[in-house]
Amino acid sequence: GQGPHTCVGAGFAQTESVLILAELVRRLDWLLEPGQTVRPAARMTTRPADQVMLHVRPPAA
Repeated sequence: GQGPHTCVGAGFAQTESVLILAELVRRLDWLLEPGQTVRPAARMTTRPADQVMLHVRPPAA
């Protein structure tokens, strides 16, 4: 936050956020919207040129 002191748990919270996101990516099926393609845009880092629409669902059995 703002001010002279930093949150003692900020690093832990950031690590937890990364781990939670990794688990969501690993445990769920991520599918592009039908008919959509992803075009890369070269900037400081590569990212999609346009909005990416996804369907997220539990994995097929």
